[in-house]
Amino acid sequence: MEVCVEDINDKELEKSVDVIVSEPLGTILFNERMLESYVIARDKFLKPGGKMYPSEAFLCVAPFYDERLYNEQLNKTIFWNNISFYGINLNALKNQAVAEKFRQPIIESYDPQTNLAADVRYKVDFLTCKLIDLQHINFDFSFDISRVGIIHGVGVWFNACFSGSETTLVLSTSPFSPPTHWYQTRFLLLQPIAVNPGQSVKGNITMNANEEQTLDVKVTLTLPELNVC
Repeated sequence: MEVCVEDINDKELEKSVDVIVSEPLGTILFNERMLESYVIARDKFLKPGGKMYPSEAFLCVAPFYDERLYNEQLNKTIFWNNISFYGINLNALKNQAVAEKFRQPIIESYDPQTNLAADVRYKVDFLTCKLIDLQHINFDFSFDISRVGIIHGVGVWFNACFSGSETTLVLSTSPFSPPTHWYQTRFLLLQPIAVNPGQSVKGNITMNANEEQTLDVKVTLTLPELNVC
């Protein structure tokens, strides 16, 4: 066995390989953008019909209710209520401060009982996807609300599949599964949405790669029948 420590983009091999094994997974699957190197290695080194572990993954998204978390984040902006901070009225910046706080994802384990609908899934096949598919993600989805509540945001996690000849193993980072170091990621809505059982909530997540080796993420939810978003 030969061990090489070098950039995968620069490495060349005399022969193609039968199997590629890697741990290229980041939070919300795509963060840190390690999957791109995984696909580059596939295109450079993997034989036709070869195996990849993991072989595919699913990005999972569910709406959640968490008034405590919402208020906790809101309270972190109380400083900007100050109308006389050394003679300066900071309140003029309060709305921008709140908006910035709610742009920040919450990465931690959370109680799946706060979910208001079953998760929806976005599939990524590592054997066939293209590099651009990992740099620009556009996922339209719809939730069927299961109980009355207020949507404070969406929880996001992933399931990675290791497909063998006879069986498939799944690494789940779901809130229903034992905790992992990936946790789950929650994106809060600045304006929560009240929902009832049976309502359909439309949504979209876009992720675009940036120069910081991460992603710019935008989440949109709408109630079509009420024209609320």
